[in-house]
Amino acid sequence: MSAESGSRKLRYISAAVAIPIGVAICIFSPVGFIILATVLINVGVVEFYAMARNRGFSPHSIIGTLCSIGICLLAWLSNNPLSMMYALVAAVVIIFTLAMVRNCRDAMINISVTLLGIIYVGWFASHLILLRQMSGVSETTPFNLMGAGYVIILLVLLWLGDGGAFFAGIGWGKHKLIPSISPNKTIEGAIGGIILTVIGAAVLKELGLLLRSMGILFFPDFTYPVYLLLAVGIAITGQIGDLCESYLKRDAGLKDTGNLFPGHGGFLDRFDSLLISAPLYYYFLQFANL
Repeated sequence: MSAESGSRKLRYISAAVAIPIGVAICIFSPVGFIILATVLINVGVVEFYAMARNRGFSPHSIIGTLCSIGICLLAWLSNNPLSMMYALVAAVVIIFTLAMVRNCRDAMINISVTLLGIIYVGWFASHLILLRQMSGVSETTPFNLMGAGYVIILLVLLWLGDGGAFFAGIGWGKHKLIPSISPNKTIEGAIGGIILTVIGAAVLKELGLLLRSMGILFFPDFTYPVYLLLAVGIAITGQIGDLCESYLKRDAGLKDTGNLFPGHGGFLDRFDSLLISAPLYYYFLQFANL
């Protein structure tokens, strides 16, 4: 067996094990999901700071990770995005104070990198916790699983967008998207990812209606235009998130940010598309009162 085929097999096995476990925890154990999300998000923060050090910066890694953990805990305990904004302000004050006490060189760069890790990874991804705690409806039923449904819609559409872009790129990709950042991504692949995401959103809508007819509230009862808008938005922001992380890795001279998931890399390698999509998805739902 070649090294490439062995790596591909390991990738499929780890996905086949991790995805069902993650989905089951998301559906049946809200607290378990929040704890798991908090751990994974802050593994991502640690990966980000390791990437920054590889680039030659000196972020305040410990305090930055602790601030990110605090933001996740506030998202859980308060279930209020405003409290997370307060936490960001507090993080700025804490990190500036620590930097002045340490009186290190290159303060502007290292403070900025530390805050970027908190915001880009910790704060952005913590919106998953807010999504899991949304109920969506006021109906009283023991089968209201819509908090899990909001999360799974996001993850499924992101995975479909990623898979659609990959296979469309292999089959029809000719025009490079941004070759200086990600040489393998193509315009045709990006379009294929959007198309498959839209199809997937329509399937989720129908599946939600079927479950609702059985008294199970899982996927929200949005109209078809809303599902279409969500699909396009998540597909585009997911691809932008993927490119952002590729841009940072290329600047740091890294292929992967870690080895948390065998065959997949680190948290940032696997969930890069989620970082930008999660907050935009959450605030769209809030502002549209959905």
